[in-house]
Amino acid sequence: MESLPDSKILAHLITFCLGLIVGYYGHYLALKRDRRKEFNEISQPIREFLLNERINPSPHGTIGKVDADRLESVLHFWQRRAFRKSLNAYHQAKKDSLIQDPIYGSYSLGKIDAIIMHIEHLLRYTIRR
Repeated sequence: MESLPDSKILAHLITFCLGLIVGYYGHYLALKRDRRKEFNEISQPIREFLLNERINPSPHGTIGKVDADRLESVLHFWQRRAFRKSLNAYHQAKKDSLIQDPIYGSYSLGKIDAIIMHIEHLLRYTIRR
C-alpha cells in the first residue's frame, strides 16, 4: 500500500480546516441573522405604539408588561437595565401627569413634555437592526 505524498496530506488538511472555518462562519452569520429578525419582529409593534404616542399622548394606552419583557429579553445584556429604568420613568411620568375631570371623571394628560422625553429615550431601544 502506497502512502500519500506529504503535499497531498497537507492539501487535504488545509481543505478540511478551511471547510470547518467556512462552516462555522456561515453558522455564526445565520444565528446573527435570526437574532436580528427576532428583535425586529418584537420591537416593531412597540415602536409603532411609541411613535403614535409621541404624536398624540393618550392617558389610556401604555406598553404592556409582556411586550416590554419580550423586548427586554432580546436586548443586549448591557442595554436591559437602562431600558427597564427608562420604561419605569416613562410609566411614572405618565402617572404623574394624569388629570381627572371633576365633573365627568374622564382622564387627560397635563404635562406631556416629560412623557415625550421618555418616549424619545425608549425609541432608541426599538431601532431596527
